[in-house]
Amino acid sequence: MIMKPLKMIIDQLTLEDIRQSLKSEKNQSDNYGIITGKKQSAVLLPLIKIDDGWHLLFIKRTETVNHHKGQIAFPGGAFDLEDGNLLQTALREAQEEIGLNPKHVNILGRIKSFHTTSNFTITPYVALIDWPFNIILSQDEVSKVVIYPLVWLADPSNWEEKNIQLDDGSSIHAYFYLPYQGEILWGATARIVKNFIDLLSYQSQSHS
Repeated sequence: MIMKPLKMIIDQLTLEDIRQSLKSEKNQSDNYGIITGKKQSAVLLPLIKIDDGWHLLFIKRTETVNHHKGQIAFPGGAFDLEDGNLLQTALREAQEEIGLNPKHVNILGRIKSFHTTSNFTITPYVALIDWPFNIILSQDEVSKVVIYPLVWLADPSNWEEKNIQLDDGSSIHAYFYLPYQGEILWGATARIVKNFIDLLSYQSQSHS
């Protein structure tokens, strides 16, 4: 099998390629089960097409939020019983944080859930969204949006893995991206991006 360069894979992705990646055995074989004692949350990966290239939209948290102040993240948050399910959590949070109407969201699939050191289980949903749309920021929670080219995020020269020390003395393995538009993407959000890129690459290579 001839291995395609990752940049070429990302450049040539169709919407159906992305759908199939999210349905792949590599993704579906992972456990989506809820672990007792973990708080449930969901995020939305807003996928947009600009100049024929795929991009992901992120938010930057304000310095006044309770957790992850000033960090780059995906729209999302904690599950509320009134949501009914985690997908509705992601959609509700995206509407509250950036004014994204659920009617303008086409859900393509979800990525495997994972568990964080802050006692949360995060379930990410990938969605094609109408672009452009009227962005309305939640002033208390979001300072701005940042749009990253998917091909830049997929470039191995733009990220690295590090061990970082936590306040309790333990250490964790984390992904860090180089600065982009003056911002640094790292931690759980970078891990979600890396999982997404890995899925896209795996599916494309397995059918090449």
